[in-house]
Amino acid sequence: MDRSAQTVAELMEALARQTGASRRFVESIRLVFAQRGVLPHDPAEPYFDAIVDTFRREEALEAQRVRSAAALEKMQRALVTWERCQRELVARLLAIGEGLDARARRLGRGR
Repeated sequence: MDRSAQTVAELMEALARQTGASRRFVESIRLVFAQRGVLPHDPAEPYFDAIVDTFRREEALEAQRVRSAAALEKMQRALVTWERCQRELVARLLAIGEGLDARARRLGRGR
């Protein structure tokens, strides 16, 4: 990427395409720069590293969010499986308890 041949807006647009940054993110970064007196048509070179770093960090955060969402979904599926297994275990234990109670009643009558 050429550091000197771009405006702030052009650099942000190019980075948005490369990183998949949302329009909302791009607009919020433009606003931050504008609040500091950096306009979209200003040369990007003095701000190049800061802009690139900002977009790369956003890209990394989004990738982490996607990984976290996938891990959470996997955990939720595992919890559903665990819950089903626990219900089956409780049902088996109740059946065993009923069988033991019935056997105890029969033994008690046999005396």
